[in-house]
Amino acid sequence: MKFATAVTDDYVPGLLALIKSIEENGKIDFSFAVLKLSDISNKNLNLLESLDTKVELFELDDLGKFEFDKNLMEMQKRYQHLKKLLVYNLPYDEKMCLIDADMLCLNDISNIENFSPISAGLNNGRVYPKTIFDRPMFNTGLMIFKPKKESFKEIQKFALDQKDKIWYGDQAILNRFYYKKYPENVNILGNNWNTLISIKRFNKRLWKDVKKEGIKFLHFTLVQPWTHLCFKDLMYKFFFEKRELYKKCNFIYNNLAFYEEIKMWKNYYHKAIQEV
Repeated sequence: MKFATAVTDDYVPGLLALIKSIEENGKIDFSFAVLKLSDISNKNLNLLESLDTKVELFELDDLGKFEFDKNLMEMQKRYQHLKKLLVYNLPYDEKMCLIDADMLCLNDISNIENFSPISAGLNNGRVYPKTIFDRPMFNTGLMIFKPKKESFKEIQKFALDQKDKIWYGDQAILNRFYYKKYPENVNILGNNWNTLISIKRFNKRLWKDVKKEGIKFLHFTLVQPWTHLCFKDLMYKFFFEKRELYKKCNFIYNNLAFYEEIKMWKNYYHKAIQEV
């Protein structure tokens, strides 16, 4: 299976840990195609090039450009997420898995190759999935697809025809596109295939169920493990940084609530860089 992801330099640690976790738990032969959303430091390039897993890097300019009315973005910082749609222009003629770098593989995923495009898990997180054309929103943090320039052109035209504001970046575009144009092609996977870590806080029953079933991919949606701080640093941020009290408390709570998962992530990351 060939995976595709898009990273900035600060997300490379996430990618390293993800790759290591698939090597250890996935029970599958795989490689990665990586879209560079920013320049990658020489240090991180060396780390990626030294992995046992084949990683092929792609410049965005070589894959084209995705256009969208920025005024339709509810959150401007998500505009960059739309560049992920350039994966449809990757030079491969095979089924692939689009995946976010802030994930860990925790169990056997060998049957992922049996899934058809477009397969993805529901966007179960803080709240239940939003409804798109009377269907539940899927999360594009993990999605089976097939690169095809014709598909890219069709999605691009669809995006340029949009008039309503969107919140989720590429996820909103893909949900609207597939549910409107090809709803019969959407295959919803079990929650264990893309388990958003936020359910540990907001849907404890679902968290218990997916853990019992066996989490395939754990998605760090509320916290970036590579930015995790020790208790002393957390207290410093709480008392001295100029930010809203709620955000201070939320940042600290997430780091403490997901301590075990962050610890697990760090284990895979340190293995990845120690083997280089």
